[in-house]
Amino acid sequence: MYTFRLLEIIPDVRYIYEPETDLNGNVIVPRYECVTSHIARRTGITNMYLSHKYTILQMMHVSGHKTQKTFMDYIKLSSEEIADEIAAMSKKDIEMW
Repeated sequence: MYTFRLLEIIPDVRYIYEPETDLNGNVIVPRYECVTSHIARRTGITNMYLSHKYTILQMMHVSGHKTQKTFMDYIKLSSEEIADEIAAMSKKDIEMW
């Protein structure tokens, strides 16, 4: 993904990389290089939350959060996912009555 060029100025032959860019000058990076262990951990916890298979206390134990507030701040929910959560809770309330 990167092309290397030799810098003739440097005597001990070092290479620097020139990242591949698109037509707008944006650097093209493979998606797998953008994923860190923290992103994977956060995504896993968010997916656990969205599956509705685990309690918040179970997920907090897995993620290591001590308070529910920090746990809820940690998971990443889009506006659409929040709206789906509210709709699901409303549907459950209607079915109960």
